[in-house]
Amino acid sequence: MSNTGKSKLAVFHPKHQGVVFSFLMALIMSGFMSCVILLINLGFTEQFLHIWLKAWATAFLIAFPTILTLAPFVRRVSLAFIREQA
Repeated sequence: MSNTGKSKLAVFHPKHQGVVFSFLMALIMSGFMSCVILLINLGFTEQFLHIWLKAWATAFLIAFPTILTLAPFVRRVSLAFIREQA
């Protein structure tokens, strides 16, 4: 932490928060899911790391633009399930 209390990682303007969140969510979810699915389907083999990294890259390339595209729709749909505060 710097003297101002801000993280040294804080390099993006707040207006980019949605894109940064989407990028990180796509990166983490695609990596985790591709790893788990690969372990279920193939088990841990000698080629696991190579196959997983290739699958992760492919999954991320699909996940990131999907999140960016569908996030506004999902926000609107999710609001239908949220009741007003009494």
